Amino acid sequence: MKTKMAAIGDVGFRFGSSGRMPAPSGKRFSIGLSYLQSLPCVVAIVFCAGLASSSPAQAADKQQKLESLLRRFPGADANKDGKLSEDEAKAYLAAHPELRRNRQSDAKGKADGKGKADGEGEATVGAAVLELYEAREFKGVKYRLLKPIDLAKNPDQKYPMILSLHGAGGTGNDNVRNLREWNTTLAQEELRRKHPCFVVAPQSIGPWRTPDMAVNYTDEKIAKMPKEWQEVIAPRLSHMQNPKGGNLDRVFNLLDELAKEFPIDTNRVYVLGHSMGGFGTWTAVTQEPDRFAAAIASAGWIGPWVDVTRIKDLPMWAFQGAKDKEIQVSMGNATFGRMEQLGHNLKFTEMANRGHNVGEAAFMYTGDSPVEGGVTKYASVKCDKTADVWDWLFSKKRETK
Repeated sequence: MKTKMAAIGDVGFRFGSSGRMPAPSGKRFSIGLSYLQSLPCVVAIVFCAGLASSSPAQAADKQQKLESLLRRFPGADANKDGKLSEDEAKAYLAAHPELRRNRQSDAKGKADGKGKADGEGEATVGAAVLELYEAREFKGVKYRLLKPIDLAKNPDQKYPMILSLHGAGGTGNDNVRNLREWNTTLAQEELRRKHPCFVVAPQSIGPWRTPDMAVNYTDEKIAKMPKEWQEVIAPRLSHMQNPKGGNLDRVFNLLDELAKEFPIDTNRVYVLGHSMGGFGTWTAVTQEPDRFAAAIASAGWIGPWVDVTRIKDLPMWAFQGAKDKEIQVSMGNATFGRMEQLGHNLKFTEMANRGHNVGEAAFMYTGDSPVEGGVTKYASVKCDKTADVWDWLFSKKRETK
């Protein structure tokens, strides 16, 4: 009796910006990504596609995927020899049905990789993941909370905390859409055991900001901003100019209250997000630079009028899809150029085969690879070159002053 192995068509991940990658026959086939599915580590998925490869370049890339898979899932090494064979990798995927797609995607990725901004109109996480995140509310801010997997066994241990900022697709007040695809990644058992932490996912009705930031978006000030930023702000102008629309100040207060309620290491508080949440990540660290130990911003940037002096030494990792809209790529390149000139602690990864969907790969990143076309640049010598995004993040600790 033959064991059924996980096939590439059974696994839910979109390769490149088009949602397609070449099959060994030379023909192309589609792999859609549903936000309802569980998202495993990208390397656990992509390595299968190269198993039939024979060229030296393909063989080297296949070996890199196997090594990346082993780093993320040590349990895949069945014989414990410190190496991962193709058979071990196949068997591991076959034994973990959560790595398979929960359902067929009902739409193919667009050829240009841009698609809908931040997945508007798409589902977020599956029921099992939703259950892991406790529904809560703090001063009108609805949020979800994922607790460390071993919290009950270690009452005296202090844990890091991640502030997860959704993009435009998560706005509302249902306390569901604020959980995005990376929240599924953070809920994976192996990652939770490797890096146990609290994950806080608040929900906003508009762009992430504090009420007092409305004064920065008067018609007079907007007229002086670069044209690309005027275009970005224009469809959000009513929200940006309304002080009542911002709740980031209450989110900061929420973090303080959670630190009183739970054993949280306040020197290891991180913030991350994609698209609107990526912009919000930059906003959060510039608003309260002494609060965070590190940050990850995907497809989101910081305005050139904002003072970034106080975050010069804050470890940050920014991700950009080269096939994103021209205005997004321009803002990303400008942000990195500015940080490089100022000597900031910023890593900048641009993925040639990704568009605005770069967040799908950013929060499962294990290193630059020709599969996604990822290339990482560093704004200064102070940057940590650790390749795995989660190992990089959880290694960071805020310097107390």
